[in-house]
Amino acid sequence: AGVVGATGSGKSSLLAAILGEMSLVQGSSKIYGKIAYVSQISWIFSGTIRENILFCKDFDKEKYERVLQSCCLITDLQSFPAGDSTVIGEKGVNLSGGQKARVSLARALYTEADIYLFDDPLASVDPTIARKIFQQCISNQGILNDKTRLLVTHQIQFLSEFDHCILLDHGKIEKQGLFNELLTIDKVKQNYENQQKHTNETEKNQTQNYNSVYDDDNDSMKPSETIDKTSIAIDETSVGGKVYMMQLTNG
Repeated sequence: AGVVGATGSGKSSLLAAILGEMSLVQGSSKIYGKIAYVSQISWIFSGTIRENILFCKDFDKEKYERVLQSCCLITDLQSFPAGDSTVIGEKGVNLSGGQKARVSLARALYTEADIYLFDDPLASVDPTIARKIFQQCISNQGILNDKTRLLVTHQIQFLSEFDHCILLDHGKIEKQGLFNELLTIDKVKQNYENQQKHTNETEKNQTQNYNSVYDDDNDSMKPSETIDKTSIAIDETSVGGKVYMMQLTNG
């Protein structure tokens, strides 16, 4: 399912409630199966890129390479002198927002959970690359096509791929159903048309190879920009205790 809504409408809170990070005012939530969660703020820990993706799970070369390909990380790793053995450094100066997002996404994919919760993980990725990653990972044609997926996003265009769509407003469901049903609401239709126009303009002007990975500022790391060529960034963010323990248990 896909979830959209204005900033502050309760999208992230919905995921937090499912994860048990927020108390329920009413109703109940029951989860059957293993959950993988990708927050809108990428979580990167101290270690190599490979360690960040494997997260204590055994290395499976075929699965690992499939995940890297799906998350458009191949070209990035080739640009690092130490490849996926590049070690995390400090302060986050050497990893772009888009790279952090894709490493976090790759970790979730490698976990092979039953349920995937995505909190706008592609927000920092170039629109064209985001569309490619969405198709390869989250859509019904992607690597997770046999998994339960709940995506919170500002990219309304992604909703066309889902069987069920939800529009939130001030913590309540304003509309839910098929994608075409949401388009009957003027504000949704207007945002969708604006996003489509922006995406079309981006694709028209884009000259880079689709396998190259950039974030919105095109600040992809180059080896010459690093002080320590095997050092990338550590993301100084916090993760809820229940979510962290869930990841450790799943690992």
